[in-house]
Amino acid sequence: MYHANVTREEFCKMVDHALLRQCNPIEMLDQFCDDTVKYGFGSLCIFPCDVAYAKKRMGDRGEVCAVIGYPMGANTTETKVFEALQAIDDGAKELDFVMNISRFMDGDDEYVRNELTRCVNTVKAKKPSVIVKIIIEVYWLDKEEDLKRACELVIASGADYVKQASGYAPDPYHNTCGLENMAKLREICGDRIKLKSAGVPDSLEQCIRMYKEYDIDKFGGNFIEWLDEAGEAFWKDK
Repeated sequence: MYHANVTREEFCKMVDHALLRQCNPIEMLDQFCDDTVKYGFGSLCIFPCDVAYAKKRMGDRGEVCAVIGYPMGANTTETKVFEALQAIDDGAKELDFVMNISRFMDGDDEYVRNELTRCVNTVKAKKPSVIVKIIIEVYWLDKEEDLKRACELVIASGADYVKQASGYAPDPYHNTCGLENMAKLREICGDRIKLKSAGVPDSLEQCIRMYKEYDIDKFGGNFIEWLDEAGEAFWKDK
């Protein structure tokens, strides 16, 4: 799919503005809430413990995305389910689950399939409008067959998105969020599921290309500096 030009406002709606550091002082959370509203980001992506506070601060002016089983994916299924349901009660409209990477790499597809399906079904039963994204952590999936397996498991679960990375894998050059990687995911998934790119792409220009050429319509990270530097002129031919 090739999209027509995109405006700054339309792009900002695709952004999950992320605050996922180990130490998030309340002043920083306040700033990220305010920036989410100011820039019109699609959501503020935060830890479950911050959801209620952020939703109260933003009210109807901004949405919240909560990460579940983050960043390792090694929580029990019951813990992930509990986290998800509480996050919804606290006001989250989107949930980013981390797949159990260790079980997947062990080849225990049944465990992964059952967990993902249970998580997705539980969320959708409680509130069908909640968007569910599954992080597959492509840094560890260096074989194409593993990438395909992971995508197929996510698609079978009924999730809304495949998300390629948590941002916590040891990937200093951010290869997991590159154009080539996202193109491969789109090739594998076709039009069966949506894709989210998370991390630090090379540039704002690369994000636009991902959207136009590979239908990547969600981006996780911090884009404020790029947006401010780009200015209005950047969007005239985008």
